[in-house]
Amino acid sequence: MKKVTKLKHYRETRCNLNTLKGEIYENYCYEIIVNQFKSINFINMETYENPNDGFYINAVGDICYKSDSIDLGEFDILGFDNENNLHWFEITKQQKNLPYVIDKIERKKELLLKLFNTFTFYLVIPEKNDALEKLSTNTIIIPEPKYDSFIKKEFQFNFENNNFINIDVLIHNSKKYSYINEIISLSKKFFQGVDSNFKSYLYERLYDVNNMSSNSFKYFDVEKKRFGEIHISSKGYFKDKKRISIRKAAYKELQQIRYKMKSK
Repeated sequence: MKKVTKLKHYRETRCNLNTLKGEIYENYCYEIIVNQFKSINFINMETYENPNDGFYINAVGDICYKSDSIDLGEFDILGFDNENNLHWFEITKQQKNLPYVIDKIERKKELLLKLFNTFTFYLVIPEKNDALEKLSTNTIIIPEPKYDSFIKKEFQFNFENNNFINIDVLIHNSKKYSYINEIISLSKKFFQGVDSNFKSYLYERLYDVNNMSSNSFKYFDVEKKRFGEIHISSKGYFKDKKRISIRKAAYKELQQIRYKMKSK
């Protein structure tokens, strides 16, 4: 199960204390939800390293999904009911920078719809928030706990039942999906003028893939709705004359797309 990191692993700054409180709140809600929704079989949070693309659980107990070796999202709580319907619970106590929080949730929604025909989404927040509550018809209000009783301790769960299943069930029930193949397909349509009003939270950039064999080609920033230029040289990949870090998603996308286009 999930386990909260002890405070001593954080530097005692306000930022890191807030991070710890976020982890405590998530675990606090996790216990309440598992005990309340007895008809749902929840994915066990034990670490699971998937060598292939698909779902896996990282070292801190987050359910993550990767495609073409690119991490696309993480999910707080996932489970299936007895009719094999997927249920997703997203927990957030963040009240600041709401546009970022909303975009992140919308991105996860879009990803899950690529993997499952349908799902039920629950938003878990500590207090009412009109902007966030528009994201889901199933909002659960769980007030924040007294954090002093949890800080410097391991979170001890008290589950009333054992309604947990292995992540293999999640992997087996999800559809096959290639993030890079989708980008290639969408990019071709967009740069041919077939889908000029393209909107997405999941896909941040589209590329002029038909001209990728040259050292310079166009890309389209989906969120900002503007075109830019990619330049490739022996010194690396550059986006609008700024070098792209190898850690950035854009770098991995370009590597994968160029590889797949050459393989065709």
